[in-house]
Amino acid sequence: MALRFVAYMLPLLLVACSGRSGSLQTLESIYQRDIERAHGRSSTIIFVPGIMGSELHDTRDGHVVWGTFWHGGAWEDTLRDFALPFAIDRPVGEIRDSIEPGGELLVVHLDIGGREIAARGYPGAFEGLIQSLTEHGAHHRPKKISIEDANEGRDPIIGFGYDWRRDIASEAQRLHEIVEAASKERLRRTGNPRVDIVAHSMGTLLVRWYLQYGTAPVPEDGSLPELTWAGAEHVERVLLAGAPNLGEASVLEVLHHGAHAHPMLPTYPPAVVATFASGFELLPRPWDHRVVWSDDKQPVDLYDVAVWERLRWGPFREDQDQTLQVLLPESKTRSERVDLVRRHMSVMLAHARAFHQALDRLARPPEELRIHTFIGDAHGTPAVLSVERATGAMQWIKMEPGDGTATRSSALGQPSADPVASPTMIADSVHFNDAEHLQMVGDQEFLDQALYLLLEAPDPPAPTKSEP
Repeated sequence: MALRFVAYMLPLLLVACSGRSGSLQTLESIYQRDIERAHGRSSTIIFVPGIMGSELHDTRDGHVVWGTFWHGGAWEDTLRDFALPFAIDRPVGEIRDSIEPGGELLVVHLDIGGREIAARGYPGAFEGLIQSLTEHGAHHRPKKISIEDANEGRDPIIGFGYDWRRDIASEAQRLHEIVEAASKERLRRTGNPRVDIVAHSMGTLLVRWYLQYGTAPVPEDGSLPELTWAGAEHVERVLLAGAPNLGEASVLEVLHHGAHAHPMLPTYPPAVVATFASGFELLPRPWDHRVVWSDDKQPVDLYDVAVWERLRWGPFREDQDQTLQVLLPESKTRSERVDLVRRHMSVMLAHARAFHQALDRLARPPEELRIHTFIGDAHGTPAVLSVERATGAMQWIKMEPGDGTATRSSALGQPSADPVASPTMIADSVHFNDAEHLQMVGDQEFLDQALYLLLEAPDPPAPTKSEP
């Protein structure tokens, strides 16, 4: 979900799937009949991973920026490559660089003492669900849709990769291109143009934006975009796992301290992380009282750049000036760099506010779309962060049920500060389990429920075409 999940990534990458084969055979016996008829019935499935779940490479020379890690090399060059440009001369949604995403991160390559190790990447990545289908020939995992797939009657399962550093809404265009191509191919082959999407963590926010607003950008004037449900035109079912619908306070820690990975992976300082628009879009809403002042428990206005500067949070930390010199080489003095950071942060925070307001509006899905959410509620999850007014020091003061990363209330879209308020997320069904955040999409309970929804549950009605 949040940038902090990189801290959990490597241990999971190195864990073997012990005991999984027996579980999968149990599911096979349950869904054998459905898998056999999936040749002519089941939808194309598009999987949208969470933050850091997609490989990133530099189009200038093809080298992998995220997904292959090695010791040595020019770290300053790596910082410049990985950081996005500062938001000082263009809208946030238009900020991009030479880096492009590949597919979902299935394998991570590590260089440990000169020896390369290939470790499992995105945990779950349909490790169970996909295998259960692919082993029977009904689905497979192509890099692109091909005529061979159509001729053999196989629906593809597409691992969608996106640039998880950028504004979440801006990546909806990339998702739309994948959905549209899959829809056209399925229509040609089966007469049904509609596809299914399964998303995890931050990927759920990208999918929600696409469904409600299509490829529309976040308005720069603070207004709400038109609620069109344009993305639902080609989508039949959506499964959302571990959705941080109302943001998480833990993201503030990452933006302040930086993305601290496992010792075998790089550490990215706050000045670099602050260039990622997505990080600010994962912040909790001030009105939800997730980050509060220690003296009076009133919410901290996280959208106010003056608060960040006064408390020396994130890129305003004095120890970040060396990194800022690398990222802003044309600025000769610290005061010049701080001024650019102030302008950048002001734009980023205003953009995050607009993104939050658009996703938080009450929006009932069209009848032809089915949305199913999967929520962990068995683990104590950091929920409320207390901040000292004088120093900016942070301390956790409340835990809530969740999956260890996303709280139950955030995944439900239920504001904790106002439990009688309408939830911001309307789903056709809600499924609770005891899995932790990253393991959720590979969890036995999730697989069982997901297989039923994708293979056995009644289809929603076909969209009705309005008369011209």
